[in-house]
Amino acid sequence: MPGYFVNNMRGGSWVLQFAKVLRIIPLLLPSLILAGAMGRPWHESHLHFYFGVGSVLLFIVAAIILTCGSSWRHWASPAVVMLHLTALGWLIFGTRNLLDWYVALSQSALLIFPLLVLAIQTLRGSGVIELRRAQLLAEVIRRRPDLPTDFRLCRELPDVKAFRDALGSDPTPAMVLVSRGSVPVQVAALCALESHKKLREWHIDLILRSAQKSLEPAVRAAAILALANVERRELVEKLAEFLRDRALEVRQATAAAMLHRLEDRWPWIRAVVQHALADPELARDGPLWQADAVIPQDIVAELHGWTAAGGNLGARAAATLAAHYRHMLIDESDSTIAIELRRLILNRQIPMALRHELAQLLDQHGELSVADLETLLHSGDAAPIRLFAADALLGRGEHLEAVQTLRELARVPNRELAVATASVVQRRLSVDLGLDLENTLPSLHTRQAAEITRRVMHWATEEFAHPLSEPAAYPG
Repeated sequence: MPGYFVNNMRGGSWVLQFAKVLRIIPLLLPSLILAGAMGRPWHESHLHFYFGVGSVLLFIVAAIILTCGSSWRHWASPAVVMLHLTALGWLIFGTRNLLDWYVALSQSALLIFPLLVLAIQTLRGSGVIELRRAQLLAEVIRRRPDLPTDFRLCRELPDVKAFRDALGSDPTPAMVLVSRGSVPVQVAALCALESHKKLREWHIDLILRSAQKSLEPAVRAAAILALANVERRELVEKLAEFLRDRALEVRQATAAAMLHRLEDRWPWIRAVVQHALADPELARDGPLWQADAVIPQDIVAELHGWTAAGGNLGARAAATLAAHYRHMLIDESDSTIAIELRRLILNRQIPMALRHELAQLLDQHGELSVADLETLLHSGDAAPIRLFAADALLGRGEHLEAVQTLRELARVPNRELAVATASVVQRRLSVDLGLDLENTLPSLHTRQAAEITRRVMHWATEEFAHPLSEPAAYPG
């Protein structure tokens, strides 16, 4: 039996059909009321014709409204209200000196509907309905036992999205959860407030205190994203300080929040960004902004300047630029970008860190030819560039000059370069040098790194007649 109510009939289920009929009743009611007035026993014969004309005219207008867009035929639309007011005026004008129970009842019905619509619109405009809905959703979120603490997962929950929509005019229900809720509840409330445009001063102060004092990275990250739209300089500068937070997810959330009006904010946060990129404790973070970020050209030029500084600042600035250019290559909005990047890679006056990042980027997109890679093998280039070129060439097939370059690099007295070269030799030439290629390279100060350095230097000094066709395994 339940299946009967679920199955659709022609044109939809009976419930949907009934709902459609109910929606058109306000449209047809004025015409029907005038048609009923036409059938009353009036002493003045012209009134029958008068009400008939009115009924037909209102029916025609109702039919026209039905053929228009859904906003016009909504039961509370201005067009429907005007139909009722027109019918009310038609009745009042036609029966000025007549007393009739039907006229009084009809006038009441036609007047009540516009007043009802006005009351509902006033109620909606006051925000009471949205506020009540937000309070109910806040209670649902507060009682939900399975809220994730990861803000990236929490922001995608249907309840949180509905809560965000309900907070459009007044974020107070969410602020109650932020101040009193558990950690998952705080994260959910802050995710619902993400980039809210109507935060008041006390809202901002409460969220900022949550970001500054909470011990939970998820709360700090969600709070920063909730304040992404703030415009005051002192607040933006306080948020930018979280670029050096101890938790990676907070640093990433801060970088994402700073993208809002980045060009305007850059003079305020430039020094903080520079210090964050140069911080040795954050060297493993990679690019400050990921590949989907759009960086203004003035800031791109400044990042190019920072790559010449070397160290952590140069490396992370180069990684950030590579992420920016990766977005441009994927977007394909500029067909000349690959040519320009190739020119930068082959220019030895460009900082090595940037050339290395861009070379890897173009190779991933198939934009580097064998001739380009062979140019990078030249002995005048920096060792990381030559190592990359040798790796890329051997990835395309046998290449004697690339193997010779690996031998030269392996003999350089530098443990970091030796371990990196050993990784390429073992992966490309199948020479067992004791590396676990499934995991990260060993730390440079370990005995394993020292042994791998010894082995790869020994490999570099050995004489092989056919190094590519007869790969050797270094004996235990």
